[in-house]
Amino acid sequence: MADRLLMEAGKLIVSKEGKDASDPALTPGDMMFNSDWLFSGTIIAAGVHVDTASYGFAKSFAEDGFRVNEGTSDTYTQVINFPEQNYVPTVLLIPLGDSRYWSDFGMLLLAPGAFSATTSLVRDAPITVTYSQIIIPRVRNVGNGWRTREDFIYVVMGM
Repeated sequence: MADRLLMEAGKLIVSKEGKDASDPALTPGDMMFNSDWLFSGTIIAAGVHVDTASYGFAKSFAEDGFRVNEGTSDTYTQVINFPEQNYVPTVLLIPLGDSRYWSDFGMLLLAPGAFSATTSLVRDAPITVTYSQIIIPRVRNVGNGWRTREDFIYVVMGM
């Protein structure tokens, strides 16, 4: 299994599936994000957010290491905290290991009220960013009401 995240002092690389982020021969086409790419900003915070919700019906799958579309009955909104700014920074949020986010056009996070292309999942409110937080409402299944656990790589970029 390839290590898709490289986090070192002053350097962050997120590679595409199956590509090792620490490989010095990694090409730009094999990367989803590289902090060396030209953009006007600095990285304020970066990391991996792991959902701490309890497992619902999918517990047996989770015990076997299966981490796609895990169910939970928890309804609370996830929050990622970062150092407070005097403006709302730009955020890159990359979902980890979840096939429902992928389409023929690349990666898409579920928007409020919009169904995913492959399931009856919907996000009831938008993902929002404040001066010090990323607020992520849970995705729910319209048919039976269960919620979904979600893990993310996040990058908070300043001016």
